Amino acid sequence: MRCTCAAHSGERSKIPALLGKMRKIKPLWCLLSPFAYSFEFRLSSKWMSKVHALVPLTEQEEEVEGILLQHAISHLTHAVFPIRNRMYVVDFFLPNQRVAVECWRSTSRRGVALTWVEKNAAYVNLKFRRIKETNPDVRWIALVEVMRAESELVREYVGPIMEHADFMAYEMNQLAEILRGLVI
Repeated sequence: MRCTCAAHSGERSKIPALLGKMRKIKPLWCLLSPFAYSFEFRLSSKWMSKVHALVPLTEQEEEVEGILLQHAISHLTHAVFPIRNRMYVVDFFLPNQRVAVECWRSTSRRGVALTWVEKNAAYVNLKFRRIKETNPDVRWIALVEVMRAESELVREYVGPIMEHADFMAYEMNQLAEILRGLVI
């Protein structure tokens, strides 16, 4: 059976002109486009920052923000780091201390939770590494909480993976101590 779409018919010559017009369309369209991953679209970090500012904080992020406010630490939530052709979003960036905070939590059963936080730690470590390549002065804090496992067990799973984190916390009070040390 032969395809009858414009891309595979005699109208193929119209495609470059159409693509030229598509590059002028605003970034929101790019996110919804079937071509979004086929062509290079440059989204501004200012635009991405505005979009991520609208994303509500998770319960854990609200607790972290409470600690930051308690210690009067100025911070940006969901800060965007443009790196090459990607944009990485971190949960918090403390501009005066040049520190980024990334946090994640699992309330699942112990085995499922440990597997999930281990996989997420690999991604977060990759994010830390890539951002450090262009911003070597930024220090990193990772907060990992598993509600149904002991923090020592979480440390065994996540600790070895997080080689690019400057500070690791496995409970909220550990994060508070690290932040208190940065302010003093």
